[in-house]
Amino acid sequence: TTNQVFSKGKKTVILNIVPLAGIDTTVCAGDTARLSGLPIGGQWSGNSISGSGLFTSNIAGTSVLTYSYTKYGCNKSDIKQVVVAAIPNVSYSVVGNVLTSSITGQSYKWFKNGTLISGVNSNSYAISDSGFYCVEVTFASGCKRKSECQFQIFTSIDEYMSDQNGFSIYPNPILNDFIIKWPASKSVARIEIINQLGQLVSSEPILKNKNEIRISSEKFPKGIYQVVSILDSGIRFRKAIVKY
Repeated sequence: TTNQVFSKGKKTVILNIVPLAGIDTTVCAGDTARLSGLPIGGQWSGNSISGSGLFTSNIAGTSVLTYSYTKYGCNKSDIKQVVVAAIPNVSYSVVGNVLTSSITGQSYKWFKNGTLISGVNSNSYAISDSGFYCVEVTFASGCKRKSECQFQIFTSIDEYMSDQNGFSIYPNPILNDFIIKWPASKSVARIEIINQLGQLVSSEPILKNKNEIRISSEKFPKGIYQVVSILDSGIRFRKAIVKY
């Protein structure tokens, strides 16, 4: 602002400079923000800022920045506080087909093969097919961070017991007792036997750290049965046996 006073043919110019650095703001750690001040043409100074007003910091905390404006040798300044918000690393765990982020946030977005999965705003997501999955968490500060995208294999609810997945049943066909074995890496909760009518004829809980069980078929009528191994994660492995 310029105030002019005239006296005996002379002009006296009184400069009333009031620089404005703008309101205090929040910047996410690692992001770059362009700050602007008035009047245009001033200079910024302070930690992590260039003279043109580009601010970048990876360190959480508060920075005090100064915007200075000089005209006809007169210099005035204003200050601005910039809060750098910390952003936690984001990851997720996998149990069966369920992906879960333990990071506390305001909202969550899940992506498959780089595409947003619509309608999901939870810290957990149950996948329905294989692909590269990642989660983006938005924090109370408004900052966002996305996890690494990792390939996850979808396991259907019913998988057939086979040598490939480490399950075995013998003998089969059966006459009296039969044995079911599985890898120690698979945590089996219980074994169920289902007849041809879909009726449950036996349910055997499995003790921790066991990887085999012997089951008597003495009370089973002749016929075809389904042996279902149910894991702690809910995944089921199924195979037919014949009683004769």
